[in-house]
Amino acid sequence: MDDKKILTDKMRSGEVIIEEGTWAYYAYILRSGKARVIKIINGKQVKIGSFKKGDVFGEMAFLGGTQRIASVIADGNVEVEEVPGDVFMEALEKLSAQTRAEIKLIVSDLSALSEVLAQILSRAETIGEIKKRSVEVKSLKKGISGMSKPLQRVVLGLVEKRNKATERFVRLAKEIEEATKPID
Repeated sequence: MDDKKILTDKMRSGEVIIEEGTWAYYAYILRSGKARVIKIINGKQVKIGSFKKGDVFGEMAFLGGTQRIASVIADGNVEVEEVPGDVFMEALEKLSAQTRAEIKLIVSDLSALSEVLAQILSRAETIGEIKKRSVEVKSLKKGISGMSKPLQRVVLGLVEKRNKATERFVRLAKEIEEATKPID
């Protein structure tokens, strides 16, 4: 690879390094600082990861020939190395067909996993919002005291099911958060 074509750029906090939905011309190496990865899911911004000094990002889109699947935003002042896609592709062409195919498969798998992770994290955020809206059983009992006992049992059964499901999903969300830390 021609290191002379690799550029260095400094960016301020909040600046967009990569914008979701744009075409890829560079991969990036974070030389200093931190960045966060944001994806739009169902019209809502969801943080799906972060990068720290030394991390590489943005390579999947130009290796896969696709648009960017997420945005990367400077989280404080950062310095990045910009690796041009054409330089990288020239280097790839020198590899065997089998090695290129393996790299393409890795990119495809990682893209699919990133999409699944984004969906899971979005759903985990929804679970957190549901948990915040939990209903106090005591106040609900007071509110439904005028209903017949069987109808009260139905309403309280709904509350119990909702609370159990919410708690299961909260535990699962914590497990997912722990499991995805190595990905970040």
